Amino acid sequence: MGFARTLAAGALAGGLLPLAVATPASAAFVREDPDTRTVTFGFGGTARTCRLIATTRHEYPAAGVEGDALIRSSTSVADDPGCREPVYEVSLLGRYETAPDSGRFRTFFATSGVGESPRPGGVSVELTVPGPTGPLTVDHRVTVVCDGPSNPNLCSYTLQTSPK
Repeated sequence: MGFARTLAAGALAGGLLPLAVATPASAAFVREDPDTRTVTFGFGGTARTCRLIATTRHEYPAAGVEGDALIRSSTSVADDPGCREPVYEVSLLGRYETAPDSGRFRTFFATSGVGESPRPGGVSVELTVPGPTGPLTVDHRVTVVCDGPSNPNLCSYTLQTSPK
């Protein structure tokens, strides 16, 4: 999809200047949306304060290859003292428009094993798709075992990233 505009040049000293072609700046981009949230919950009768980290990166063209877009997304729990033990599941669910203004969407996801041992620290996805794409949004979820009325109780925290 090349955009070109012809600029007309006037006569100078009885002759015409050559026509010049101007093109807009490249449509290439790298967009990243990081988010970190600090949450506090009870686990085994003690308060735990943990950082949840979500990042999504969107590049076009991917590795300089015209026609490919790269999507990278990750969700993790920081390795703060006592924060990995209560982790039950870490996941992400993303959605992107296949082309700008197309109205067609695709989804992708990643999830840790539920209650796996050792406790999951995070998940990530990297995919190359035809590009450029339209808007991209990812929901990042961390579920922990927490103190509550039922035993065990599960508490979920969600962060959302959307590189613009």
